[in-house]
Amino acid sequence: MRITPPMADIDLYEDGFADHDLLKRKSIGDQLSDLINKVDEPLVIAMDGPWGSGKSFILKCWVGEHQKAYESGSTLVFFDAFENDYLDDPFTGLTGLLAERFIKTSEKTGAKEQAIAALKKLKGPAARIAIAIATSGLSEVAAPVFSGAFETAKDLTDQQIEKYWSQGQERRNAVRDFRSNLSILTEPNKESIPSKRVIIVVDELDRCRPDFALQTLEIVKHFFSVPGVHFVLGVNIDELMNSVRARYGEGIDARTYIEKFITVSMRLPEDVVFEPHRSSPAASAYFDTKSKEMNLPEKTVKSVQWWRNNFKEFEFSSIRQSQRVLTEIALLPNNDDILNRLNVGCSHSLAFIILVKHMNQKLYSKLRKNDPTYGEIKDLLKPSKEDSEGRHAERLATYIWQSILVPEPLDQEGNLSGVWGTWGLESPKELIPGLFRDFIDPIQLIGESQPPKP
Repeated sequence: MRITPPMADIDLYEDGFADHDLLKRKSIGDQLSDLINKVDEPLVIAMDGPWGSGKSFILKCWVGEHQKAYESGSTLVFFDAFENDYLDDPFTGLTGLLAERFIKTSEKTGAKEQAIAALKKLKGPAARIAIAIATSGLSEVAAPVFSGAFETAKDLTDQQIEKYWSQGQERRNAVRDFRSNLSILTEPNKESIPSKRVIIVVDELDRCRPDFALQTLEIVKHFFSVPGVHFVLGVNIDELMNSVRARYGEGIDARTYIEKFITVSMRLPEDVVFEPHRSSPAASAYFDTKSKEMNLPEKTVKSVQWWRNNFKEFEFSSIRQSQRVLTEIALLPNNDDILNRLNVGCSHSLAFIILVKHMNQKLYSKLRKNDPTYGEIKDLLKPSKEDSEGRHAERLATYIWQSILVPEPLDQEGNLSGVWGTWGLESPKELIPGLFRDFIDPIQLIGESQPPKP
């Protein structure tokens, strides 16, 4: 069993959405491809969404989907900014990865020599090494590179690359020359209209150090502003604005600053997944699939689903929230499969506490102190359906919480008998503290509030 939802095993540049598209996001990828293919001027597109909304998943699938559909007309580069923010300069990582990807792509199209000629003026040791491998073969380059003797690797390519950048020539000329060589990769026609696209996906930008994130944006704007060269940023714009404020102070107009670098944004929808004849919340679809993959206790999962499906207050508001609930269930102590042996009342009460923990902190605090009122909970027990199923769910939920909080609960109806097991609920006042003691408090996620000291 896992304690976190498993990531999809995506073969970057090869896989598309097929077999991975749990949340039916291919339509978003199609919209992105349509935009990129019809625009010649340089674009910077922000795929905007909060952390945990699935930006990385969509972009990784889209890279493969677009590459397969437009292989002869596109070179795609996937750059994980967070994995590279230990570098002083994002330019080295970007150009090095561009060189590697362009050579691999050009090998398939028979334009390898043209690619190498264009790449020789790109900055960075990674670019030089990529070209060295392409021209001399891996075996000739691997030994000096991995032994640290970079001079030999440089000799295999163009020694003027480092000299050009190290002599302190004017930045303006450097930018101009870089753009000129970069435009070769787009193969412009006689009217200077690009016939091919270079698409660089930059993911996790909002998780980087503020200086690295903003430096990346500045490099994109100044060095890569070339027709046919497009950037797609996986980012939470609100968090990116926080990086702007961290670097320049709270007084800066962060949104105006960001708008200087980003052309258009695509906001990820989190509300529904479209399926034949019905729609269901994307986060709920995610929860249902991942709970099976994680092999979570079936009874607890079904109790969470029961609250979610029957009461609007407990619908997941985001994939991130769904992920937190999945992890919460995975961390519950389950010696001797006790979670699957709880009676319905205990299982539903435990699921209620877990959901409230991630949806209603004020009520959760009262539950922890064993001090909620029935009135506070009753407000959450309004069913989302008006049919007989909704009315039954309301009766069951009402019965459970009246049993716990009201001295004289309703008499058991026929279809409610056995909710608390054979002997009924013997110690109502001890149920909530017992659930916290036995299941919620022993193991918690880092950053969660700790149980009060006795």
